[in-house]
Amino acid sequence: TAPTGDVSSLIRRALLNRLDLRALSLDRRVATRQRTAAWLGWVPVLDVTYNWRYDSTAGFSGSYDTWQLVFGARWSLLNGGQRVVAVARRRSQLRVANSNHRARVLAIRQEVQQGHLQLRKAERACRLAAQQVELTEQTYRMVSRQYRAGLTSSLEVVSAGSELERRRISRVVGQLQRDLARLRLWRALGEQQLKRAATTVQSARQRVETKTAAL
Repeated sequence: TAPTGDVSSLIRRALLNRLDLRALSLDRRVATRQRTAAWLGWVPVLDVTYNWRYDSTAGFSGSYDTWQLVFGARWSLLNGGQRVVAVARRRSQLRVANSNHRARVLAIRQEVQQGHLQLRKAERACRLAAQQVELTEQTYRMVSRQYRAGLTSSLEVVSAGSELERRRISRVVGQLQRDLARLRLWRALGEQQLKRAATTVQSARQRVETKTAAL
């Protein structure tokens, strides 16, 4: 079956389901965190030390235990330019990740739009081929009746039968093109319909080969 919905809804489904886009989104999140980590290199390092000691003899204060709480901070302003280089590198990586993500979103939109358009065209061609087969069948039945009535020759019957077979093959080819268009659109959506669509395409291809071999 073909995917349902208009182009906008299909694009939304593709942007949610495409694994390649998810991977690029993950790359972008990783690049964002790495850039943040690079900026945190400029933040002072804070540390806290707590000491507690117990003595069997009381001191001058009359207490048997003593404690000490020490706060410290280290801030290295100069680091040979390594932090500046790290921040610039992480910025560049984030720009690349954002650019790749935007490019893939645009490519997915175009792929879905083109697949939807090709499917609509293939479906119209398939309907037209079915109508042509119906008209050719009517012509073949009419020529057959005329031949039985002695109003036409057997050559006309053979010619009408050949034309009918050609139209039927065209109909099967049209169905194959429609199924291929469905397969391409399912693939663009990134949904788990590829196996079913591939089976349909293989069946249609076998029908075409059978009809061709029968001529």
